[in-house]
Amino acid sequence: ARLLVAALLLTGTPFVRPAAASGDGGESCWPGEPGSDPRLCPPDDPTYPRRWEFRSDIPASVDRENMHPSELELGSIGFSLDRAWQRTTGRDDVVIAVLDSGIRWHYRDLVEKIYLNAGELPLPESASTHDRNGDGIFTVEDYEGDSRVGDRNGNGTLDAQDLIRAFSDCRDDDANGYPDDIAGYDFFAGSHCGLEGADNDAADDTDFGHGTEIASTAAAETNNGVEDAGVCPACRVLPVRVGDSFVVDANQFARGVVFAVDAGATVIASALGSYNNTPAARAAVDYAYEHGVTLIASAADEFSYHHNYPSVYNHALYVNAIRNNANDTTFWGLNPCTNFGARVWATVPARSCSSGATSRLSGVAGLIHSAALDAGLGKLHAEEVYQLIRLTADDLDNSSPDWGELRYPAREGFDQLTGYGRLNAHRAVRAVHERRIPPRVDLHNPRWFAIVSPRDEPTVEIHGSIRLPRAERAGYELAYALGVEPLESDYRTVARGTVQREMVGPLGGLDFSKLPVPEGPAPRTRDERDRYSVTLRLRVIDDRGVSAEARRSFFVFHDPTWKRGFPIDLGASGEAAPSFVDLDEDGRDEIVLPTADGLLRILSWDDGELRSVTAELDALAGRPAHRETIIRGASIGKLAQDDAVSIVVASRSGKVYAFDRAGQRREGFPVSVRPDLAHPATKERRVERGVLSRPVLVDLDGKPGAEIVVSALDGHVYAWRHDGALLGGFPVRVAPAAETAAIGKIVSTPAVGDIDGDGRPEIVVGSNRLHEGLATAYAIRSDGNLHPGGPFVPGWRPFELPAIRPDLLPTMASGLQMSPVLVDVDGDLDEEVVLYAVTGNAVLLVDQPSDGPARIAARYSLAPGTDSELQGTTFLGGTGSPLVADTDGDGHQELYAPLLPFRMLTLRSKPAVPIDVPLAVGAWLLDGESVRGSVSMLRDYPRRMEDLMLYASPIAGDVDADGIAEVLIGSGGYLLHGFARQGGEPEGFPKFTGGWVFSAPDVGDLDGDGRQELIAVTREGYLFAWELLGEPDHEIAVE
Repeated sequence: ARLLVAALLLTGTPFVRPAAASGDGGESCWPGEPGSDPRLCPPDDPTYPRRWEFRSDIPASVDRENMHPSELELGSIGFSLDRAWQRTTGRDDVVIAVLDSGIRWHYRDLVEKIYLNAGELPLPESASTHDRNGDGIFTVEDYEGDSRVGDRNGNGTLDAQDLIRAFSDCRDDDANGYPDDIAGYDFFAGSHCGLEGADNDAADDTDFGHGTEIASTAAAETNNGVEDAGVCPACRVLPVRVGDSFVVDANQFARGVVFAVDAGATVIASALGSYNNTPAARAAVDYAYEHGVTLIASAADEFSYHHNYPSVYNHALYVNAIRNNANDTTFWGLNPCTNFGARVWATVPARSCSSGATSRLSGVAGLIHSAALDAGLGKLHAEEVYQLIRLTADDLDNSSPDWGELRYPAREGFDQLTGYGRLNAHRAVRAVHERRIPPRVDLHNPRWFAIVSPRDEPTVEIHGSIRLPRAERAGYELAYALGVEPLESDYRTVARGTVQREMVGPLGGLDFSKLPVPEGPAPRTRDERDRYSVTLRLRVIDDRGVSAEARRSFFVFHDPTWKRGFPIDLGASGEAAPSFVDLDEDGRDEIVLPTADGLLRILSWDDGELRSVTAELDALAGRPAHRETIIRGASIGKLAQDDAVSIVVASRSGKVYAFDRAGQRREGFPVSVRPDLAHPATKERRVERGVLSRPVLVDLDGKPGAEIVVSALDGHVYAWRHDGALLGGFPVRVAPAAETAAIGKIVSTPAVGDIDGDGRPEIVVGSNRLHEGLATAYAIRSDGNLHPGGPFVPGWRPFELPAIRPDLLPTMASGLQMSPVLVDVDGDLDEEVVLYAVTGNAVLLVDQPSDGPARIAARYSLAPGTDSELQGTTFLGGTGSPLVADTDGDGHQELYAPLLPFRMLTLRSKPAVPIDVPLAVGAWLLDGESVRGSVSMLRDYPRRMEDLMLYASPIAGDVDADGIAEVLIGSGGYLLHGFARQGGEPEGFPKFTGGWVFSAPDVGDLDGDGRQELIAVTREGYLFAWELLGEPDHEIAVE
């Protein structure tokens, strides 16, 4: 806010853009007077006629005869932006911060829309104010002809980057802690004037384009004859780079949020998803809310109900997308590239997935704020904006008449497909002009998707807040109901009362001895996912008759097989796999668990109690306070020959740590990847500093002690000796030798073994980068760059695999994301390699002869087995990694791997039409007899999974004590499965987690009683431990 105030003082007038002129130089009637027909005065942007989403009518071309009566009753196919514009097109002092991949500074529709910080910029030459040209706004145009500036970046346009390069001087002129924050900031890469991990140029270095698209949709210039129309044409854009795509680190997102708030942003557009859930990100979202800043967050694009961050955090507005079908008989079918579920607040018409919904709603939030300032109501709080969107949404209800499975079912009131309804921009802006601003309400507990055990917590006191800044008094009701989208008649009142002005604290209590509690066996399918869900609702109606509502969905559930003291709420996500290992050789396994908050937890069972040792990774610069985050699991073993066991983890920031069993750092650690290898990042070099793979402990050089092998996001493979010294010949650049510039990230954990029979190990690893459209894997010699002839095994520079859409998801699921598995299938004493690409057409077994190039020894068909329930479904290579183990006790090994259905890639070709998308796990026999041209899938595979297995890897474990291992794997759909080789699941499976099991589980004996426990961790931050049935008589060999 301080920057905006400074700018207003300099110009002497509020920055409200004057009426626009048409692009051809003639006068334009856009946006028209309130109440007039907006079709008579459209803006002249070339793409506007195709923007049905902006309309407030039903065009004559629509097939009304086949449109549901409820949709006809609404009278519009869009969110009525055209009529909202008649009341406001925004204001120049309303700033939309776009947290994303950065900005294309030269983009024509945004050049004059970038917010400039007057506190860090000198006056233009020969000017007494920053608004040199006197048009009422401070833009780049005010520096036109300034001899100090010019086209410094050589792109032919005077833009904000030219000002950054001209006037950056390492001085923090406005004393806000961000030197030279002239036009946004970059918290993804670089450094500036001693500020670590950030610089003052939010340029989209890799030209990904997503951030520019979001900014343009939210606030592009409109009625200028160029490109597209922005939703809030007069609002400013503050570019804040927090990643090189829409997939980001939550801690970098957190720094971006805090900066945006401190820089005076009114709205934050967050059309992104983080691969972790950290306390810093949660605190940053709360920081924005406490400062009244509206934060619009994308539901994400996976056609699922799983919980994505940061949109799941309380105090963010979670938005998804609806769209038209191919025949234009509906305009509010669920977009096939959006998510749904209990967290949806509102839905927005958008063809471009949840990101399009986020950018549009961010623009409408800018219009709402502008309308309030225009009406003299002052600055709205974020909660008031959220409630206005709810209050004025078009309630979508197509339940009667029932038109069957070809319609997405929306119902009266809240539903998990459309939330409170379709955004109606005109009604929202009109409500502001009518001064119908709702109360502010908030529920403080339980947190979204918490697990509450009615046995361990028979009563829960509910806390919250009710604030009435625009009313004197209000009545409230706290109510409870089973399910995610209960009917009004399902709710039971927990507490009622009245409030004057403000109430913060206890609102009422849940007594589970008196309230209905969900019952029944654990869900087994996607359709049963909400069996243990309950909804808590706080409804407030003030003395003006204006309502507000807060909701919370959580799980009321108790599993009698939970180990005492579990589940544990960690406060941060667990993308890294937990491990059972007996660190102190006392006959009891410890749990080793790295978490996203930068902690390594070592949990042990001692004297009947769970005890914990915690080791911390290094703190990082910036606010909010945070440590380096960990995304992949630990490797545990001896580094030096006579050493005790070490625990080795790699941080997202690119450091490798080694701890002893007491959590103390080993001498010589941490070590780090080379920062220079991540620069420059370009369109052909989409790299960054950091690690998203698991370290591997292995002897590479034949000398005493193990090396630590790590693949990195800078496209290199590193190897350090046990004392932290870099092994000679490393790091190795993982790219074709002929491509001197191009390189890609690596998230694939290396596999190390002898693949060519020469008695020395090779390092096999996949790359995110595609080579001529093909996914790639590499095999690196154990001496790396010191090897005569180069670091790669012939035929592995690279080994190429075809894929249909290998760039499925930036960073996390591109190219060859899986971790290869090495196994000697043919008994020739060297190891073959199991590989598959994301969306590849087969799982491959690759053999490396000693005297020739690599060859495909076997192709494992992705066609379903003869008895599979998924017969007729076409599958592709999935995300996640494979398992090789004997799971039927016959002495032969089986191969298991996650699969994606082909139809997941074709969802956009069937917009707004319900479709089954069966994620699955495939299985094949893996023995010497199977080394032939093509291997069919086992007869009762693949087995259906309810949701994505993004980084999941199956493990084998005997969970029912029958001497035969089951295949254990979880997903984003709340369940952890235990598949038996011959079909079905053991008693007590699947296990319900209420969250996303992102990584592999593990089986061990925590308390040393001879019976095993099963552990798993979720992205929501719960560590589970289940006691398994029976007492095993013999060990199961698992590889």
